[in-house]
Amino acid sequence: MGELITFLALAFITVVPAVMVVGSRNVFHAGLWLIPTLIGVAGFYLTLGAEFVAAIQVLIYVGGIMVLLLFAILLTRRIGDPEARLHNRMQWWALLFALVIGVILHLSIRGQFGAIYAAAVPPEGTTAKMGEALLGPYLLPFEIASIVLLAAIIGAIVLARGERQ
Repeated sequence: MGELITFLALAFITVVPAVMVVGSRNVFHAGLWLIPTLIGVAGFYLTLGAEFVAAIQVLIYVGGIMVLLLFAILLTRRIGDPEARLHNRMQWWALLFALVIGVILHLSIRGQFGAIYAAAVPPEGTTAKMGEALLGPYLLPFEIASIVLLAAIIGAIVLARGERQ
């Protein structure tokens, strides 16, 4: 029963802000609503026993990527233009498409798994294995990815500054 309550609480923490992200009229507010959504996803990782992935989710996405995203929104020119359109003419088609996809996913998941319930098996040492992999055979790709991210951050700063007058 406790697992169900935890799942429902995490689903609420994840889905409600995600709906607010999509439905927000202000881009900055949408970015702020994305933070509890990402924290809810980290909570799901914790329930699956992936502590390291949950910590990375919070540190990298909530801490780093969201700060960069919010700075990019704030540095964008004419973000609060009163003449900008707030609505998309295709919103009703998008809603219909989302409902159809949701029904298809529901039916396929229900048909695939039905009433079969398996006991949850806790994973063995995911954090230690992840650390050994990142500092072992995947050290070079990990460092290359960090250099690419650093270059992207520097490029974003240069683009945001614009030309000097």
